[in-house]
Amino acid sequence: PVLALIHLLGVLGTWIAIAILAYKIFPQLKVGFSLATRKEARSMLVFGTKSFVPGLGELLLNQTIGILIVMYLAPSALALYNRPRSLVLNVRTLINKMAAVLIPSSGSMEAAGKQEDLCHLTIRATRYAAYMTIPVMSFLVILGGPLLYVWMGPHYRNDLLPVVLAIGTGLVVIQAPALSILVGMNQHGPVGRAHFMGAVLGSLGVWCALALFHSGLIAVAVCATAPLSLIYLTYMPLVTAKSLGMPAGRYLSGALTGPVLISFPLAAVLLGARFAFANEPYLAVL
Repeated sequence: PVLALIHLLGVLGTWIAIAILAYKIFPQLKVGFSLATRKEARSMLVFGTKSFVPGLGELLLNQTIGILIVMYLAPSALALYNRPRSLVLNVRTLINKMAAVLIPSSGSMEAAGKQEDLCHLTIRATRYAAYMTIPVMSFLVILGGPLLYVWMGPHYRNDLLPVVLAIGTGLVVIQAPALSILVGMNQHGPVGRAHFMGAVLGSLGVWCALALFHSGLIAVAVCATAPLSLIYLTYMPLVTAKSLGMPAGRYLSGALTGPVLISFPLAAVLLGARFAFANEPYLAVL
């Protein structure tokens, strides 16, 4: 109860501060029941539902994984899974927060009829996300095991688990700017539904891996990330390109060619460190 009260006070304090700042930035702001209309409420409800559906899928997937790991493996296995997962989720949170600024920008550009500028913005923003995501994910793929050893100790080292989680999450993270732009255009419904279905399939896959096949954490990571990875690797670029009225090839080549090519030297150095200091995780990470 004390922790819940602290959380409640923190949330209330945050929103009170946001309200105060909103009135300072926009003194003309008025809030009242007389200003509400049924049409506006319906529009907001539809928009909010489309935004809520993928979040509901994420909640289902994340909570189901934790429960199933504890049920079929052990509470300690959940800690082994969550440590590398928290690393990739931190990268995802950073990119998502940065991509959120594109929602109002894309909405205003679409309203002004600047379709070509919107295409350039989508390509450029996705390219920036790839430039930030690929190096970090490359590090986790190649040196994730030694990093877990240095961070958490030898019992937490797992060389393959960070690979699966980094690749599976990276494919989703890179296209966070494109998703934000679709939200700004109010074209995010199809992707939201696909994201929800991917999360449901991931949850079912994890249950099958643990309950039916008695697999381990690697299978859990594959089943949890594979459906969403496939959706964001294939379906998401097609929806983005169609919504913006440009070829999917233009979007993918413009956004990914540079970041992928420039990551090869980094990958070579990381691989060299991994093999040169195979028995010295501290030196490898350094």
